[in-house]
Amino acid sequence: MNKQRPDIDRIKAAILYVLNKVGETDYHKLFKILYFADQKHLVRFGREITGDQYVAMDRGPVPSETYDLLKHLAGMHSFLSLPEDVAKQFSSFNFRSANRGLRNPIPMVSSNEAPDLDELSASDIDCLSDSIAENKNLSFFDLTEKSHDDAWDKARAALADAQIFEAVMEPVTIAQAGSASQEMLQYITENLAFNQLVAASE
Repeated sequence: MNKQRPDIDRIKAAILYVLNKVGETDYHKLFKILYFADQKHLVRFGREITGDQYVAMDRGPVPSETYDLLKHLAGMHSFLSLPEDVAKQFSSFNFRSANRGLRNPIPMVSSNEAPDLDELSASDIDCLSDSIAENKNLSFFDLTEKSHDDAWDKARAALADAQIFEAVMEPVTIAQAGSASQEMLQYITENLAFNQLVAASE
């Protein structure tokens, strides 16, 4: 399991980087852009950008901490509880629901705040930029189909077999679905094992 802790400041910077390039967008497109950016970074460098944990939901991978964060900020039900000073850091975020002829309104998010690029490495920015270029113009259905990759399939299969609460997508399978080399997969596996040992000793 992914033991890297999500970093709220890096999550904010990554979201703002996407919003500054794409403009107002729905959660679905935002999450898929983040997913493919994280996958690229795993394949190339052996780590995710934010450390968020992806869950294989019906319409594709969803970064769980980011989703809870946005739901909390938008006043929706969320399992996340944010201190007031942390919530204020996201005061530039705007939320609304768009009716696109679908059964349920689509949650949208926007912000004019510039991302703090000190929170993102050059490689983070490169992978985010590549994912934005590849995915920003894809439709809801195209993004859903594209994100139903082998990592998503494996997590959904595990959910069905074990009857567990949520279908967690492991970093190794995400990287594998992105065609990572065997050397990089081994590196990710060893790094995750080390992080687990560190977490267990704390």
